[in-house]
Amino acid sequence: MKKLCLISALIFLITPALAYNTTIHFFYGSGCPHCAEERVYINSLNIDGLTIKDYEVWYDEVNATLYSHFAEAYNTYDGGQVPRIFIGDKVFIGFNNEDNELLYSENYKAYLGYRNQIHSAISNCVNNGCPDPWSIVYGNESVGETNATTTNGEAGVSEIKTINLPFFGEINVMETSIIFLTIIIGLLDGFNPCAMWMLTFLLTFVIATHSRKKVFLIGGIFILVSGIVYFLFITAWFNVFLSAAAIAWFRFIAGGFAMFAGIINIKDFFAFQKGFSLTIPAKWQPKIRERMKYLADVAKGAGLIGGVIFLAFTINLVELMCTIGFPVIYLNILTQHGFPTIVNYAFLLLYVIMYMLDDLGVFIAAVVTMSLFKMEQKHVRRLKLISGVIMVALALILMIKPELLMFG
Repeated sequence: MKKLCLISALIFLITPALAYNTTIHFFYGSGCPHCAEERVYINSLNIDGLTIKDYEVWYDEVNATLYSHFAEAYNTYDGGQVPRIFIGDKVFIGFNNEDNELLYSENYKAYLGYRNQIHSAISNCVNNGCPDPWSIVYGNESVGETNATTTNGEAGVSEIKTINLPFFGEINVMETSIIFLTIIIGLLDGFNPCAMWMLTFLLTFVIATHSRKKVFLIGGIFILVSGIVYFLFITAWFNVFLSAAAIAWFRFIAGGFAMFAGIINIKDFFAFQKGFSLTIPAKWQPKIRERMKYLADVAKGAGLIGGVIFLAFTINLVELMCTIGFPVIYLNILTQHGFPTIVNYAFLLLYVIMYMLDDLGVFIAAVVTMSLFKMEQKHVRRLKLISGVIMVALALILMIKPELLMFG
């Protein structure tokens, strides 16, 4: 009898616990901070037999329809609020990365998404078995294609394929097309007629001194400060966009703002600086030129360096509005991808490098040749027309068909 008990105990100890295959369905919006946080959490769960199917619903009409079917079947409120996760016969709305007791919301007909309660519901299904939410919604019915991302396996994480890029290191291949978009919009933004106009004015005065050293020093400081100011500006705006990205209709605000900027730029081609204009006011320009001439001819040492820094900082703050439509469109797109912070800042840095590329080309040409192509009002007007048309087109795409810009 003792031997039988001992053998039974050994069999119990060495036999792995029975784990039921469990599928959960997670609905999220691309760019929603709480969605991104919950997605990271559930994909990090190390649970055998767990399959995670997630669906983006803000920009994917097929998944949005599927989401409505799930909400109807579970008798939970379908108002577009995400994240929402369906586990067995339970629905959890929102996500809080803290532990709390199981709380039920009468308004949403769903449980509140506390981390420990989501984990507990999943563990219960794995250990005791529970229905796949798909069967609750559709039974054995076969439905059309869905754009779901499926995660299987012990670690609960899908396979990630990466590439190595200079300076950026290892990058997810799904990000490669947003890299392309960053380069293109950054270059378009870089053809800022206001910035190039002011830079050529400054370099014209400095080249007149016939001092290559001054051209290199003054132009170099101006370019460096311009890049730093723009990086700080676009980073601050990005954090604002990141906070507002959870608002489903925020892209319409961003798109409308970009379209307004584009229309103003188109107007400036036909009526330059008449009425409202996104450019440096004509009445300020004589004082700016006077300051530039002083720095080129008179200022020396610390006064010269400090003066150029102040001039570059001031001019760039004013110039930010000249092509504001491009960064508004780009930042809205970037926030929708939900990349980690370090990747976002890498993209912002790449954007600013592309933005500064044309100014850098003008500067290098001035240092090498000690001559300069003078940008006149007619050139500024043409650039404004081109940038305005592109801004309006991108703004319309962002508002009407945003998935065309959601590369990767």
